[in-house]
Amino acid sequence: MKILFVTLHARRSPQATPLAAGCLVAALPATQQADCVLLDFFPDHSETEILATLREEQPDIIIEPIYLWNRERIGALNRRLRAESPALILVGGGPEATADPAGTLAACALSVAVRGAGEGPLPTLLATLAAGRALATVPGITYATDVGICHTPDAPRCAPQTFNSPWLNRSLVAQPGGGVLWEVARGCPFACDFCFDAGGVRGVQELPLNRLEQEWKLFCKTGIAQLWVLDSTFNVPPARGKRLLRMLLRHPADIHLHFEAKAEHLDRETVALLTRLPCSVQVGLQSTHAAVLRAMHRPFDFDRFSAGVTLLNSAGVTFGIDLIYGLPGDSAAGFRQSLDRVLALQPNHLDIFPLAVLPGTALAERCTEFGLRAQLAPPYTLIESNDFSAADLAACDQLAAACGLFYNCGRAVGLLSILLAACELDACAFLEGFWRWLTIDRNLSAAELTSAENWSPVRVLPLQHGYLADLLRQRHKEHLRAAVEDLLNDHFYGAETLLGPETLPPADVAAKKAWTRRWRTTETLRLGDFHYEIDALQSLGGKSLERFVNTARATGSTALYLRRSGELICESLSDEFARLLKISDGSCTPEEIFAGRLPRAEAEELLLFAVQEGLLVKA
Repeated sequence: MKILFVTLHARRSPQATPLAAGCLVAALPATQQADCVLLDFFPDHSETEILATLREEQPDIIIEPIYLWNRERIGALNRRLRAESPALILVGGGPEATADPAGTLAACALSVAVRGAGEGPLPTLLATLAAGRALATVPGITYATDVGICHTPDAPRCAPQTFNSPWLNRSLVAQPGGGVLWEVARGCPFACDFCFDAGGVRGVQELPLNRLEQEWKLFCKTGIAQLWVLDSTFNVPPARGKRLLRMLLRHPADIHLHFEAKAEHLDRETVALLTRLPCSVQVGLQSTHAAVLRAMHRPFDFDRFSAGVTLLNSAGVTFGIDLIYGLPGDSAAGFRQSLDRVLALQPNHLDIFPLAVLPGTALAERCTEFGLRAQLAPPYTLIESNDFSAADLAACDQLAAACGLFYNCGRAVGLLSILLAACELDACAFLEGFWRWLTIDRNLSAAELTSAENWSPVRVLPLQHGYLADLLRQRHKEHLRAAVEDLLNDHFYGAETLLGPETLPPADVAAKKAWTRRWRTTETLRLGDFHYEIDALQSLGGKSLERFVNTARATGSTALYLRRSGELICESLSDEFARLLKISDGSCTPEEIFAGRLPRAEAEELLLFAVQEGLLVKA
């Protein structure tokens, strides 16, 4: 009996790991595992391409993890499969099948929907299907009968010690330089009304630390580049998170880790451990209003949250914050207040989402109470409510998009507060002005602005310059323009360099005939020209831009940016060194570049340093 596990991913990315499929295969007896094939598909695969691949495999059963991002596409695909092969057995599981089994069964043309963790029901289901026995004996499934929909009793919750590792048994194989989704626990200690993260079951199931250590050692040996730790609150309680961090540190590796944490439970020891790892931390907030979150049964203390985030910031740990607009009891004005307060905390990234009324959540049961009207199909986004009109939500959409462009894509962390003080605006007024300028002055459509794939930092930078030039003129602050341009460029060069490849010294230095050889500047190096001396600009600190402009001299400077040993290096260059690096494009020699401008010995010293440091390479 040939079994295909088909995963339709949201996008091509290092996170596109078929983890659910791998875990399910690992849960099967070895004899069944031999019959399993894992297939991955992406949005750029056409339905025709997918169907052709599936036909070629000639499966008896297809098993599909179903999420809000792929439910509709799986439904369309399965209807065609069902029409072509009526006897084909289609099994669906995942969040959608758990939260809305009957609806998913119909919408996705499934033979069977598996509810909850699939490791328990799936082996029994496959054995039952192979033997031709009645499905009524299989726990945790939903299927159609001649007299209606049948829901068998829920399957017992599997103990984490019974889970087989998909990595250790090779159901999934990590790739050098790739990414991995790494499950370290299941469930959540909290029960927020709007969330289905724990699959409707409150409480955390930890995976055994010895298994995690074996997996981590395997990832280190493989040489993966990134790893996403799947645990929505890895530091609750704090001792649990510290055990994991200490285990990781026992086997150090150059793997970037992504954690999700509860900021209120961060302490100095946890943060100190995080600083020893190459990592970033995402912290859920959703709203800064305690009453709003209390109504959603989400415990919250903004002072404790702010203290936890401050620990991350002070230690230099990269972190992001999540916000939601549309929550019951909140308002468009309340969301603006939350956004202002969060941006003042200077996260490295801010993810803003509209409320989704997810099937299976407590919030979905309270729609009448809050007057919620949401999309009935994925992504279940709120349309309007007692607290948010359609116009309110549209305004929040625009504010979120403007923040995503200027702050996230535009690398404005550490810069925005200086700009706000200079322009005498709060964050939301500044971002709303940016949106108006984009749509009116630059005639960009909302559809284009809200499509993240259209944008990159290099494309956003000139828009930031243009908007601020106009804003400073309107507010009679044109004397600040040169300094603002310098700040924008410095943050852009620094962020792009830090996120890019390293500039490394060559293994051997080709010093012979260097004076008459053609060189070019290495591609990993960035050079920036500034109105002010870059060292003075970067030491601005808490000084206002007005004071800086009044006390600093616009003498100009050229700065070099490179990354080495994971650290950003920025150096102000002498005029002659800057000239050497700028003109070295492979078309002329150092002898021609300097042409009597410096004594040869002095010029050759600059040249040798540039070559030894890997700043210049052979043309």
